[in-house]
Amino acid sequence: MARFSTTEVGWSVFFLFASVVAVLMISYRKLSTTQAVVVLAGILTWDLWRADQPWIQYYDYKEKYANNGVLEVLAKNAHEHRFSMPPLGGDRNYSFYQNFYGGEWLQHQFPFYNIQSLDQPQEPRMPAEKQAYREALGTNLVRLWELTNTRLLGGMAGPFIDALNQQLDPVKKRFRLHTRFSFFQSPSGVIGARVEENGPFALVEFTGALPRAKLYTQWQVSANEQATLTKLADPAFDPHQVVLVADSVPAPDASATNTATGTVEFASYAPKRVELKANASAPSVLLLNDKFDPGWKVSVDGKLRRCYAAIS
Repeated sequence: MARFSTTEVGWSVFFLFASVVAVLMISYRKLSTTQAVVVLAGILTWDLWRADQPWIQYYDYKEKYANNGVLEVLAKNAHEHRFSMPPLGGDRNYSFYQNFYGGEWLQHQFPFYNIQSLDQPQEPRMPAEKQAYREALGTNLVRLWELTNTRLLGGMAGPFIDALNQQLDPVKKRFRLHTRFSFFQSPSGVIGARVEENGPFALVEFTGALPRAKLYTQWQVSANEQATLTKLADPAFDPHQVVLVADSVPAPDASATNTATGTVEFASYAPKRVELKANASAPSVLLLNDKFDPGWKVSVDGKLRRCYAAIS
């Protein structure tokens, strides 16, 4: 450290001296305008190049963003599910998985492959409505994943999944192994992942997550925000059977049930345009499990319809 500090002081003195000499030569007209620009630009470029050289790191972007079996699984129909990493404690391998997910997947590969995540890579200040939503659900991670269409989770193979079922979902046990994989490091230092039958890491499927799009023949109007959040957190409320609508909507048919609600599937999904094909067997509310924005416009069979703020 002492040697490095001494060297840096020496370089600083050298470039200060060179700059002073250049300015004096310009002042006494020893250099023409063109020569002065070249000299000053050379000193500046040399200084910046030397100072930045230790921090410039190169990587092969084709290798870094290369598709693999794990990313392929996550990217398949990515608009129909979200991914999240359980904020749970674990061994050294799980901690590495969490750190790699937050530093690489979430910030680089996920945006590249349009993989959607419940987690935010950079969120210095949480929006007020999101904070209220999270506080209402508290530590009930299962209800959070259920409501937000979080179908895939990061985890470990083996006892990890049994622990999720026992600790978080002891009654329904809706967590199951989806894909096992392992991480590896290439000769150039890039860390990747590959599907392996006996891999220690896993993609865990939560089968209780709501679909991204769903038809409901049963709905309730809940205009009070706090009452709505309280109801969402209530274990007795079943979001698979009833959807809460924040605006006034005609009451559903009293004889209708959600046993035969019809079908809905994606025709296309883009940031500013979503197309769905729905076959409703009864008057229904179509839920699109994305964040509501008043700027959205809805058309059914080419005719404009009202877009409601619904909370599943």
